[in-house]
Amino acid sequence: MIAPSHIHLLETRLQDRAKNRSAMISAAGCFDHFGARMALDAGYDALVVGGSALALSRYGRPVAQLLSPEAITEALYMVRDAGEMPLIADAADGFGNALHVAATVRSFEFAGASVIQISDRPLRRRDRSEGPRFAVAEMIGKLKAALDARRYCLIGAVVEIEPEHSPTSIIDRAAAYIEAGADLIIMRSEAAPLNLSQYGEGSYLPAPIGFEWGQRLEPEAENALAAKWYNLALYPFLLPQLLHGARHTLRHPRTMK
Repeated sequence: MIAPSHIHLLETRLQDRAKNRSAMISAAGCFDHFGARMALDAGYDALVVGGSALALSRYGRPVAQLLSPEAITEALYMVRDAGEMPLIADAADGFGNALHVAATVRSFEFAGASVIQISDRPLRRRDRSEGPRFAVAEMIGKLKAALDARRYCLIGAVVEIEPEHSPTSIIDRAAAYIEAGADLIIMRSEAAPLNLSQYGEGSYLPAPIGFEWGQRLEPEAENALAAKWYNLALYPFLLPQLLHGARHTLRHPRTMK
C-alpha cells in the first residue's frame, strides 16, 4: 500500500524546511469542516485537532481530560473531509498503557491523521505521588508502542516544559525521544519558546522541532520562531481566540435598527 498523499505532502514540506530555515510550517487548530476550510483558505499549511482546544470547543473548558479518544476520532473524520491537507492529531498521553496507545494510533490514523503526537505529561494522575511528567523510559515505551502500531503516519513526541526545567534537561529529553524513533518533537510551554540557537550545536536535534502556542501566550512572528531553530508553529487555540476577539461583532445584528 502507498502512504496517503497528505503524509507525503507533510514530509515534503518538512524536507523543504530543513533546507530553508526562513520557511515555517504553520498548523491551525480546528474542530470541524468549516473551521478547516477557513484555516486552509487563510494559508495555513496544516491543521491540528485535539487537546485542550478541542475540549474548549466541545465543553467550554480547556481541559483535555474531558475528551475521550472517540471524541477526537470523530473530530478527525470531520476535519479530514475538508481535503487532503496535513493533519496533526493530539493524542494526549496515549490514553493509557501501551495497548491503549496502539489502539489510539490505529484509530486516529484510520480517521486521517498525518501526525499523531503523544505527550510526556500524564493526562490523569492516579495519585498525588506521581510526578508532573512520565519518566523518560516510560515515555519511550509509549513511543515504541505507537511506532509499532502505525502504518504510515508520523509520530510526534510532545515535550512538556515547566519553568523549573533546565534547557539541558529539555534538550536531553527531546534527544532521547528522537533516538527512540519519534519523527518530530513538539515543545509545549506556557512561557516563551526556548531559544535553541543560543545553545549552539549542543542543542541540535536531528528531527523537525515544533512549538505549540498555548491559550494565554502571545505568538511571536514566525521568522523569530524560525531563528530559534524551530520548524513548525502550532496554533491550537486559533479559532477560539478569533471568536473571542470578534465577540463585539457578534452582537452587531442584534443592535441594528
